[in-house]
Amino acid sequence: MSRLALQVADPTPARRSDPVFGIAAGLYLALLLSPAVLLAVSVAGWSDPALLYGTFLATGVGALALAGVVFSRRPGLVPWLGSSRVAWLPAVLGVVVAVGSLAAFNAHLLGGGLSVIGAFLGLFAALGGLALGGLARSRYATAVLEDVDEETTVEGGWPTTARNRLYAVAGVLAGLSAIGWIAGVVAGFDWLATLGQMGFSLGLVTSVLGRSRTYRVTSAGLAVDEPLRTRLVPWSAFEGWDRTDDAIEVRRPWRVDVRLATDDLADPDAVADALARHLPARA
Repeated sequence: MSRLALQVADPTPARRSDPVFGIAAGLYLALLLSPAVLLAVSVAGWSDPALLYGTFLATGVGALALAGVVFSRRPGLVPWLGSSRVAWLPAVLGVVVAVGSLAAFNAHLLGGGLSVIGAFLGLFAALGGLALGGLARSRYATAVLEDVDEETTVEGGWPTTARNRLYAVAGVLAGLSAIGWIAGVVAGFDWLATLGQMGFSLGLVTSVLGRSRTYRVTSAGLAVDEPLRTRLVPWSAFEGWDRTDDAIEVRRPWRVDVRLATDDLADPDAVADALARHLPARA
């Protein structure tokens, strides 16, 4: 997927400070670095619980301070991060820490307490890394959209019939997965409990695919505004668009298509004309 070039060498005042991202990055760094710091302190022979707790707090404070300094002095770093696949590297590093902690325990390199703490901190770092990547992508999209032409803005979701089918599938998946999850816990089948957790999460994610969102047709791509983030999908990521009896659909290969119910649109023809300026119509 191609990415737009973004000039941020001389950022505007609105881009000079991003305390939310700085705090999020600091918390992520604290989660990511704490296992290694605690391991170093423990190996050095300082295993007192109070000392380890103090070390954990000091690591968190240091990480917050470091992130604050870096992102205040390098304001262009956030949109740069969001413009590339590097945005998801923090999540990968969290997984590495979690897996490494468990592997060290199996190899008898770490005690049970530190390995469990490291695995949990790595898992939370991975989740925090996903949130950080999404936040960086949103900052990138916002920065790009400030300098492009906006052609039309609409709010819509899937047609009612398709949305109800989606809810039914998601409900069945989440319900069966919850049963499997509970059965796995009760019967002691870890694999079944894990599959149940994954299926339940997938059901929850599936249930929101058809919800209403705000879409902006711009010269840079299709912007998708959601409560906590903004995504910018370049036109090169789409195959084309078509119009059915109840929706306008924008096709994406290997992804869920964008579907706008015509009942949600004040002027479907204007939306179709805006899309036709950027994408070919598909039969």
